[in-house]
Amino acid sequence: MRQEWARSAWTTARRFWLAAALALWLTSLAPGIGFAASSPELVFGAATAELEDSGSLIPRGDGRFETKDRRYVGKSVARSVTDEWAACLTGRLTSREDWSLEIRKLEGTHRSTLTIRSEDAVLTLRLRGEMEYPTASGSWEITRATGACAGLEGEGRYTVSFSSSDPELRLTFEGEVQN
Repeated sequence: MRQEWARSAWTTARRFWLAAALALWLTSLAPGIGFAASSPELVFGAATAELEDSGSLIPRGDGRFETKDRRYVGKSVARSVTDEWAACLTGRLTSREDWSLEIRKLEGTHRSTLTIRSEDAVLTLRLRGEMEYPTASGSWEITRATGACAGLEGEGRYTVSFSSSDPELRLTFEGEVQN
């Protein structure tokens, strides 16, 4: 009986150390296979802004026109389940808009670069979508993150509406971010 117990204890100890060694080995591989990466965090938010510069209006001559460098300035507020990264999407917002629209229907493409300045970081998002004035929708992605948000990556969907009343820009977004 005592011999069986010793053999059982030895087998258990050996299994423990083998499992520990395997865990350490997997941890050393983690950066290459994704075990150490943080899991994506769902975020959603809203922004409002006022027109700061109407940019330039360029007729193309084919029934279309473009607006370049139209600027809005306002505030963005984001939330998430843990709010770990939502702070990066909360702060002073600057939007540089480029539109290419058909004159008769005011439909076309929407391109925008959003810069959000939080207390500890600057985040730049690229928005690409379709526009049916006065609204646009499409996808967004983080193209640059500095400060406390350095290394943050993310993407999602957005909807934006424009008007001549206050506020002139209303943006909602949702997606996933991770570092």
